[in-house]
Amino acid sequence: MAMENMKMAQYSHSGDSGETDLSWARVSKASEEIALLAALDDLDAMLCYWCVELRELRGECSLVKNLELCHSDLVKLMSSVAGYAPFPTKCLARLDDELAKTGALQNFSGFVDFSRSSPLAALGNLCRTRCRIAEQSSAKLGDRAKPWLSYLNRLSSCIFAWAKSIDDPSPAEFKQ
Repeated sequence: MAMENMKMAQYSHSGDSGETDLSWARVSKASEEIALLAALDDLDAMLCYWCVELRELRGECSLVKNLELCHSDLVKLMSSVAGYAPFPTKCLARLDDELAKTGALQNFSGFVDFSRSSPLAALGNLCRTRCRIAEQSSAKLGDRAKPWLSYLNRLSSCIFAWAKSIDDPSPAEFKQ
């Protein structure tokens, strides 16, 4: 198809001034809400990458399914931060159930040295650090961010447990 016959995307250029729209107003792209949205977008991209790598190397395991659910949760969380919808409490409850089910953090203390882990476990640890950055951004928003902060705190714990379980010789997490 010739270039002159192709339809070109139309952009508003409304963000060129350093502001963007959230549901309630135009805000500076330097605002705490936008910083949190950027951190969540970054976390979501990393989790999706981890999911793709896991699926390629381990198939459709339960961890892939969990990461897909987390992706869906993060989309809802971003919508909530932008003011379009409340964040569903069932997302937090699901992570609480996951932590209780795995019991991976019970009787755990100290740090895990991911420098000697598999690439998949190290990628999980990178996702965990991105989650901590998003958690920090959420904390800067005060009381209104409590549901988001709670979710991100649980997600960080789940990611840690999942990454730690990858190098287990027979993790239940990878049963198909």
